Amino acid sequence: MSDMGIYHQPMRAGSRIGIAAALAVAAAFIGGFIGSNVPRILVEHFGVVEGPPAGVLLVLLVATGILLGGVLGFVLSFRWLRTRSANPQ
Repeated sequence: MSDMGIYHQPMRAGSRIGIAAALAVAAAFIGGFIGSNVPRILVEHFGVVEGPPAGVLLVLLVATGILLGGVLGFVLSFRWLRTRSANPQ
């Protein structure tokens, strides 16, 4: 066993967490983008709400999109990375 053997597992876990976090940030950005377009479409095309409630709807949907995108992006990418690295070839 080499000297680097004891550091291999923590470094692999750290790199998986780092990659999953980067993908979560990208997913949160996409979720925020989708969350900002949905109320815009609802307000401009369908006239569902008008005035100050439209701003509240925008803030709520953007925040929800960012949170859901970030959490789902992290969980799904971390699971994918764990299954991918479990079978080294």
